[in-house]
Amino acid sequence: MRPHRAQDTGGPRAVENHHVVHATERAQHLGTVLLRIERTARALQFAHRTVAVQPDSQRVPEGARLAQVAHMAGMQEIETAVGENQTAARGVQSIALARQGVRLHHASLVHAPSNLTTAVIAQDLRQAYNGSMRIARITDESGAVRHGRPTGEAGLYEELAGSWDSGFRVTGRTVRAARLLAPLEPSAVYAIGLNYRDHAAETGATVPSYPVLFMKNPRAVTGPGTPILLPRRLRSDEVDYEAELAVVLARDCRNATRAGAMDYVAGFTCANDVSARDWQRQRSGHQWCRAKSFDTFCPLGPWVVTPEELPDPPHLRIASRLNGELMQESNTAQMIFDVPALLEFLSADTTLPAGAVILTGTPHGVGMARQPPVWLRPGDRIAIDIEGIGTLENPVAEGD
Repeated sequence: MRPHRAQDTGGPRAVENHHVVHATERAQHLGTVLLRIERTARALQFAHRTVAVQPDSQRVPEGARLAQVAHMAGMQEIETAVGENQTAARGVQSIALARQGVRLHHASLVHAPSNLTTAVIAQDLRQAYNGSMRIARITDESGAVRHGRPTGEAGLYEELAGSWDSGFRVTGRTVRAARLLAPLEPSAVYAIGLNYRDHAAETGATVPSYPVLFMKNPRAVTGPGTPILLPRRLRSDEVDYEAELAVVLARDCRNATRAGAMDYVAGFTCANDVSARDWQRQRSGHQWCRAKSFDTFCPLGPWVVTPEELPDPPHLRIASRLNGELMQESNTAQMIFDVPALLEFLSADTTLPAGAVILTGTPHGVGMARQPPVWLRPGDRIAIDIEGIGTLENPVAEGD
């Protein structure tokens, strides 16, 4: 039975220590401070970025203890930590041992001038801590496009400066959003078909031995709250929904290994791989691009969540709701090919450009597989929910 369409209703104490540190010492200090300010045990993946610039040194067994200190400590310890040279050296080693957590753009951290004071280092680390965040793209009340971090108050964001490849930092200003946009304008949209066993079964398809790749037109991307337009020039009366986890790439990715694949990931967002099934099955020679690339057929949002905000690996509940009724419900742990496997496969002998989005497949419960089939109709509202990220909701309307 088709879901009923509901009616729309409308400062820390200043540092006195002016000790000047050299570049390698600075990296050691950064390691220790990062340990102290991170409040979860998984916030320690900074290893490969910091330890790589350190001279060889003995690994210390105290790393585990320092990791516990990091879990317990708060931001107030930043400025005292930067002066503790011996603890700093141990901190670098504990990062190497832990190998989980915050990802920072290392260029701004390890190539800095050597005459920086510990006070400046402390300031840098406060900004580095902001690397763990939710990144939205909005228009402000003047119409300007900005990036912001949601404050928890509806429509109010902390302004962010930066970019996907260099990272974002909080400017200290707040901005009120007039409209929430798709979190980025992707350079490319890659998509994976039949990546959940239960979805392959419901469509009668064979479970693939390799990821099934197709492309969507980047201009199909739209944001939260904007209508999905049903095609009318190339008419489709079989438009379907697909809840998907989307991966955003921070930088060009080529020949990634499984172990290093997540280093390319800027974050995750919700996606709806809207599909015109009649064009997918009968009218496109079994090629999927036409059926999935109509305008508005790739809603993304509501924001990008950085990897540090999510479990590692990101095993997340994923669901879709049509007019409030649950249609799909699964967990990304059920993927046939997980995110590292997809990045390793897609980047083999191939450059995936920075800013690309990868849709990772949908679970069972799509409209096409229901009896009778359920297609999107004007006036519907379709919502995608992903644990730890949020809800992407769009109305459905007639195309022009």
